[in-house]
Amino acid sequence: QIFQKEIRLFFIHVRDLLSAINSLSKSMLDKYNDHSTRNIYSTRIKLIRFILYFSIHFLSVAVLIGTL
Repeated sequence: QIFQKEIRLFFIHVRDLLSAINSLSKSMLDKYNDHSTRNIYSTRIKLIRFILYFSIHFLSVAVLIGTL
């Protein structure tokens, strides 16, 4: 029961973190919208977002396995 609450809290934190990363990358894209380097930055941000998302997902799976 306690572990389930902790896991739920952890996933809420992960979701908040992901939404923060999303908004940050969007604001970064808006900053570079009027430049010709827009494509480079958008691909870089997408890559960073994917790496962060994958690492967070991997960590959450590791935590789930660790609690079982």
